[in-house]
Amino acid sequence: MRPDQLQRELEKLVRIAERRQVHVAGTIERALQSFKLGFEVAFDPNDTASKELGRRREEFFQRLVIKFLVERDIPAFGTKFGRSEVDIHASDVVGPLVIETKIITGNVSESGFNRWLTQLGSYMDQANPSILRGSLVIFNFGDLPIFVSVKSMRVRYLITVLNLCTPTASKRTGHIEVRESAEPGRLVDVLRVGAREPPASTKRTAKKKKRVSKKTQQRPRSRRR
Repeated sequence: MRPDQLQRELEKLVRIAERRQVHVAGTIERALQSFKLGFEVAFDPNDTASKELGRRREEFFQRLVIKFLVERDIPAFGTKFGRSEVDIHASDVVGPLVIETKIITGNVSESGFNRWLTQLGSYMDQANPSILRGSLVIFNFGDLPIFVSVKSMRVRYLITVLNLCTPTASKRTGHIEVRESAEPGRLVDVLRVGAREPPASTKRTAKKKKRVSKKTQQRPRSRRR
């Protein structure tokens, strides 16, 4: 990092520290956490309407987030929905914040998470140099819940995951944890805890054994003469 870039980053950190000395209930971070908890409580994986949510487009969830924030007197507005531009701009006493929404319906990868955060950082810098915070709001309809710290990562990134998984808590065999990475060039580490997919070789062996057993059962017995 060049000296001028380092200076700008340090100035941003100082401004964040100065602003965060004022604690006001109802900031965007607290509001997003409330949005997450309320949505998860209301979501019923066995309800038909809840199941249909997984087929919705991102614009639908973006509008839900904006509605929630505006109803709590937090200024928020959307940009051009459905395009690569930033989804939501919001602001509170700490300052402006950029919100990017994502939907997960299948597997989640470490590279995908890091790509989303890098993209969010680029949006923040392009939108306005004074934007010090960004939030990634993820609607997770996958099989495994994703757990993330409620604290911001690298000071400026907040990840909020709404776990809207179909398997109930009693039937889940594992989960995914997202942690701030200590590795240079990587923002987060994604850890899979619990059940893992069996390796491909194991699957093929199991299928082969199954076919052999079926052939053995179907083979006619020789008659004694």
